[in-house]
Amino acid sequence: MRGNPRIEWILVLVFSGLLAWPLFGLTRRAPPTWYADVSLLPEGSTATPVWLDLRFSHAPESFRITWSEEVLWEGGGFDREDEDLLLQKENGRVLFSLEIVWPEDLNGAYTEISLEPENLPRKSQGFWSRGNVQRNLEFSWPNPAP
Repeated sequence: MRGNPRIEWILVLVFSGLLAWPLFGLTRRAPPTWYADVSLLPEGSTATPVWLDLRFSHAPESFRITWSEEVLWEGGGFDREDEDLLLQKENGRVLFSLEIVWPEDLNGAYTEISLEPENLPRKSQGFWSRGNVQRNLEFSWPNPAP
């Protein structure tokens, strides 16, 4: 046998690490890079920039995020979507509505909503549904930042 098995094994580990490191960087979730210009909001507004991540077990036909009859985001056709939005935060709570239209032949699907406001930890909720569904969602944080 030629060569040194220990050195060859170390070289295999080093090259494997060099290949795995960029792949790890591509597959981990990146933090949100968008920050809203809150100076453009009306005086007294309590809107806060948030990163909203929607994951569906099956792709919905459509979905819509609303707050007080105002459509903030709509889409559909994919099993995961994320967006940076401005949502109203009051007393450490963020309230909004989610409407989902599922395909007719689907018996049930799971939806997970993750919300990460600026300077607050990420929170998630999930639920099963079918058909056309409208949910009022509330996310709250203890000791909220002003």
